[in-house]
Amino acid sequence: MRSALRLLLVSFLLTLLGIGYEANATHIRAGEITAKRVSATALTYEIRLTAYFDMQNGEGAANAQNFVQFYVGSNGPIEAPRILPIINIGNNTTQNIYIVRYTFPSAGKFRISFEEDNRNNGILNIGPPPTQNLNFYVSTILEINANFGLNQTPVLLNAPIDLAAVGQRYIHNPNAFDADGDSLAYRLYTPQRGTSNGAGVNLQYGKPQSNQCSGKD
Repeated sequence: MRSALRLLLVSFLLTLLGIGYEANATHIRAGEITAKRVSATALTYEIRLTAYFDMQNGEGAANAQNFVQFYVGSNGPIEAPRILPIINIGNNTTQNIYIVRYTFPSAGKFRISFEEDNRNNGILNIGPPPTQNLNFYVSTILEINANFGLNQTPVLLNAPIDLAAVGQRYIHNPNAFDADGDSLAYRLYTPQRGTSNGAGVNLQYGKPQSNQCSGKD
């Protein structure tokens, strides 16, 4: 499902590097939304958020995140509980899974989104500053089409536990995999913040104005 993959990957990758150094930064380091059809007779999908939480600067907030809220288009919020156990994947990061089942009203293209207050602080190449006042937002586009059968979105197999360094090339391979055998493609996407009813708007994005060490997005 190419349209779903593109938005899924770019949203994930552009939030991946937002690793802040402030104690009041958000606990969410990165995330991806996936969807898998679970019924042969109804348009019912399992919607999943895989979120990566910062246990060094945001352990209290991470432990309190027992559920999240999705929007499907402007429909929501749709509450999804956290699925235990929580997995420690190293580098002061835990992997947290939230799942809900949702029945779509018809075939078509649907934006599935999630947002949470307070992005990482001190990110130099997005704005307006301070970035801790911007929310964390990730979304994907799910296309439901009878020709696809019981299709599902791709998943990213490599967890985002690596760190970027100022002045050095950063490389991350998300290792995307599609169980349906669909072809996969990557493209860059401007980071976004959530507005209202699940919608997103592009952030200011450009070259950092300072060489000081900080998080990057």
